[in-house]
Amino acid sequence: MNVLVVGCDTLGAGHCGCYGYHRDTTPHLDQLARRGVRLANHYTVAPTCTPSWTSLITGWAPVRHRVSATLWMWENLRSQILNDAVPTVAELFQEAGFTTAAFSFLHHLMAHFPTWFVRGYEYHINPNRARLRNRDMSCTSADEMNRRLFPWLEQHRDEPFFAFLTYWEPHQPYYHTAEFAHRFEGDELPTVDTPGGAYIPGFGLAAHLNERTRRDLDRYDRSVAYVDDRLGRLVDKLADLDLLDDTLIMVTSDHGECMMEHGIAFEHRGQHDPTVRVPMVFCHPSLPAGRVVSTGTQATDLTPTLLHLAGLAGDFTDELGQMDGRSLAPELRGETDGPADWAIVTEQAEDMAATRALHTPEWTWIRRFMETVIDPPVRYRDYDAPQELYHRATDPWQTVNVVAKHPEVAAAMDAQLLRWVADRQAPGQCDPLLDPLLLELNALHRRGHIRWRWEERRGALKKTRDPRAGSAPEREG
Repeated sequence: MNVLVVGCDTLGAGHCGCYGYHRDTTPHLDQLARRGVRLANHYTVAPTCTPSWTSLITGWAPVRHRVSATLWMWENLRSQILNDAVPTVAELFQEAGFTTAAFSFLHHLMAHFPTWFVRGYEYHINPNRARLRNRDMSCTSADEMNRRLFPWLEQHRDEPFFAFLTYWEPHQPYYHTAEFAHRFEGDELPTVDTPGGAYIPGFGLAAHLNERTRRDLDRYDRSVAYVDDRLGRLVDKLADLDLLDDTLIMVTSDHGECMMEHGIAFEHRGQHDPTVRVPMVFCHPSLPAGRVVSTGTQATDLTPTLLHLAGLAGDFTDELGQMDGRSLAPELRGETDGPADWAIVTEQAEDMAATRALHTPEWTWIRRFMETVIDPPVRYRDYDAPQELYHRATDPWQTVNVVAKHPEVAAAMDAQLLRWVADRQAPGQCDPLLDPLLLELNALHRRGHIRWRWEERRGALKKTRDPRAGSAPEREG
């Protein structure tokens, strides 16, 4: 069995057709879900890139691997580094005899080039031509990634391989090609009644819809449709090479994106479903077609699941024993439905103070691990809730914070969350979410002392934008 891991950056489950979205954004992902297995309640570990990708490739939670933030313009940062003793999924597959290859820009996520995204690959292809301090991602479009992957597949089709592919889309600046320029333009947006008022699924409260926010919603969905189309071309290429029946395809994302939910405008912040609930689909002839797994699952489950499906679990019992995730192979094969009383923890260390959330089938509990947020960035200025509780059964869109109405639920969930953190902390270690250097950098950023070289970033966005396609929302303030 070959293994192909496909990550679409910033793809939220709420914008995928197979997860119930009203727009036809992901027909090719939907087809993979019909041919394979879809995880209905799948969560990332954090709404930012670096900690999420790190958990995906290690099976470790951020509280243990201690990579909590994506401070992409901070040079020589030494607090956000993965311990070399923590193996990556590529290292394990390489040790097992697989030809390993990555087609990925992930080591550009932070200025000090995180080396763990390169470990274990015999071939590592990164088309990002940007220098250290430039965030121009125009060279990492899905077309560019496919252009490099397809010849490699032709050359290595007769070898057992583990390939790791990351598409930048639909991450900001919501890039897409001109063929998608008018997709979804002017279509009707459905509304549902919620405790918080009329609500547009995949957008937020209908009261926040205006010309600008509608434009950026359309741009995001066009970028989703673009990357899904290129995913379809990849599947067609595997079929042309007679590799489709021999390759386990897994598609997921590192986090989602808020449109206008919770006062967070077109950004991946917060611990709510739009940013932390993401797709995960497995497709292989050995798995039951059309199966949906409803138990809660998380990014940390990917590495142990891949090892079990590839028949390698017996070779890496010690490594599996160190992981926070669990193998989902029994659920994927239909041998069990998994626990009904699941609980998932997510966290965030950037911009809006240190927060963690506990997600269960009935409730979502979010709490800060700092007392205040100092001058939050403009795109999150309407978000200010030190404690949040949402009743998923009556408010699945998480529109009304009911912490004041259910203090006993909040207290019980908070105790459960704190126990979860304590159980994963080594004696004498500080909570990585409260790393003093990380907190100071965030405080300096919010106070305006660190601007992340805004003019350079703005120039990169301009270079990435396709003016004919209208592909990038402006970023001011």
